Amino acid sequence: MMMIAGALIALAGASAGAVEVRWDTAVLRFDDAGRVVALEDVATGRNCALSGHPFCRIQSDSAVLVPDSVARNGDRVTFTFEGGASLMYRVVPGRGFSIWTLAAIEGIDTARILAIHLANLNLDGLRTVGSQINACYDDSFAAAVMATQVNVHAYPEKRADGKGVGLRADVAPRHGLTPAGFGIIAGPRKDFEAVLDAFEKAAGLPNPHPGEAWSKRSPWTQRSYLFITGFGEKDVDEVIAWAKRGGFHMILILGDSWSLTHGHYEINRRFFPDGL
Repeated sequence: MMMIAGALIALAGASAGAVEVRWDTAVLRFDDAGRVVALEDVATGRNCALSGHPFCRIQSDSAVLVPDSVARNGDRVTFTFEGGASLMYRVVPGRGFSIWTLAAIEGIDTARILAIHLANLNLDGLRTVGSQINACYDDSFAAAVMATQVNVHAYPEKRADGKGVGLRADVAPRHGLTPAGFGIIAGPRKDFEAVLDAFEKAAGLPNPHPGEAWSKRSPWTQRSYLFITGFGEKDVDEVIAWAKRGGFHMILILGDSWSLTHGHYEINRRFFPDGL
């Protein structure tokens, strides 16, 4: 609690105009129109952001809305759009990250919303892109935008001008506009994996520790596995026998074998008529 309370000092009080969100390893700054000005490494002062781009957008049935102002009040950061629509986030900084939760959508009929672009963080100078975790990094600094809800689509996108990469987080009505949230992880590259571990715990995400180590670092990841496609319940005994014969430590089943949908994970009754 002391760590989070201390970090929240950066958000204390009410203000309009330029806003910053600070945690121990980075500062995210916005101008008075809600455009990203900087994602700054606290240790070195290096700015990795491409400035001047709106942090969030609302795609309606008639237009793409961008903010014209931003304000903060304690742990709430609100982006207001032309016409009166607004997105309010609850922001909780932690060690190496900040967690953003969409707290309110106001001033617009949600039936008119085609998508909400919750986060749009354009970065440059971080040469390696990790698409699976929506991250980019170099030898000294790392940044990521990661979903905290199953309906949030987090993905990297190369910019049309070829300069840098955008780390995005979107929601759409077909998957639910709410609940919605994401985390911004930014700080030293050497601490990145440890911070991701802590972020998963803080955000309430799955945080497995096979072999008493975080899954990304667990020695279990070095074990061999038997990868099976087109697998169903009728094949269980035979496949287990194959794994034992081959000395495999685990069996990896293609997701399409047991699941019809990614996200909600409806059971594929074709292969598993009795369920799982």
